Amino acid sequence: MALLPIGVKAPDFTARALVDGVETEFRLSDHRGKWVILFFYPKDFSAVCPTELRAFRANRDRLEELGAVFVAGSTDDIEKHREWQRGDLGNLPYPHFTDRDGTISKLFGVFMEDAGVSTRETYLIDPEGVVRAIMVTEPKVARSVEETLRLLAAYQTGESCPVDWHPGDPTL
Repeated sequence: MALLPIGVKAPDFTARALVDGVETEFRLSDHRGKWVILFFYPKDFSAVCPTELRAFRANRDRLEELGAVFVAGSTDDIEKHREWQRGDLGNLPYPHFTDRDGTISKLFGVFMEDAGVSTRETYLIDPEGVVRAIMVTEPKVARSVEETLRLLAAYQTGESCPVDWHPGDPTL
């Protein structure tokens, strides 16, 4: 399994998704012109995954301020997503897609054949559809919403940003 490299166009895909509990079709190319945070996670009803999805939901306003689209998906089917959202997760205001056969995960190099699930990875895709950053953690460790948003803001400057740069800090 090889990750999709930084600096290449992200492959387009279409998937069934839920947005606020309503089933829809998500197509990555429909969001050209915007920054996209493409978020793969291993499984519904796990311990770590809902903490991440809830944290991004809680930061919806910040994502909108940055002009970013957040989309999350796993290899669980749409009915399992629906069951999870109707239960303790709650509805998600962003596309929550299904990649039941792992096709999308394989396109991005995040599918774990032995487990039949995707790894915990985030792709930051620019408005032209080019991969600008990839964040990877093992399944037991959640990703940081703050770091994801900081990276997004840094890339949006179009400038070089020093260590520990935050919005409002000088660029190089």
